[in-house]
Amino acid sequence: MGSETQMIFALASAILKLHKKRVNVDDIALKLQLAGVSGIGYGAYKFGNFIVDSGYIIGENKKNFVSHSSVPPKIIFNDDIPNNWKVLLVIPKKIVSISDEEEDNFFSMYTPVPEDEVKQICYYTFMGVVPAIAEQNYDNFINALKIITKLGTKKAELKINEQNTKYILEKLEYMFGFGALSSLGPTCYTIVDDSKTKIDISEMKKIFKDCEILLTSVKNKKYCIYEVDDEND
Repeated sequence: MGSETQMIFALASAILKLHKKRVNVDDIALKLQLAGVSGIGYGAYKFGNFIVDSGYIIGENKKNFVSHSSVPPKIIFNDDIPNNWKVLLVIPKKIVSISDEEEDNFFSMYTPVPEDEVKQICYYTFMGVVPAIAEQNYDNFINALKIITKLGTKKAELKINEQNTKYILEKLEYMFGFGALSSLGPTCYTIVDDSKTKIDISEMKKIFKDCEILLTSVKNKKYCIYEVDDEND
């Protein structure tokens, strides 16, 4: 999530660096109106690690869900994900998710999220996900994610490409005990404890045909700018 926002931050940072200007992530966010709808890309780029942000209060810095906030959200939790927790991404090659105006219309239709579901998300985030990461307890982490990824707008998000992602999600759930949709999709993912479960990429490619398969881990670092020496390039 937030990959497009992080890409824009990276391009803006590179341009500023080329012109020998100071790189300030918050300034970039305000001037380019980034992190106005979601703070995931902003937090991941500026801080790295696993993050939880404070969100926005509608009516203060933000008129409605799809409008841009005048300030980025506050990051209220930021911690390393254990290196042995690997993320398996299954990305359908011929499917494109909704974006731009269509995405705005989608969230206008399905927000605000009902209050009882907001309470559940908050409970399982701060009483499940956060302590599980702090204690490096994989089982508790996954159990909390299983609940959170079925709440809020996720039910409607699952229907966008259901004919293409349903099989993937069911298969991930069967093989690894957990499978979820990333944001609006179509990327599906699971998280495994590499010290207990080994993933055979070649086998995954046979199972998930017409999909790109990636096995990766969480980047526990913020953005970094590398200067390349033209003479040695």
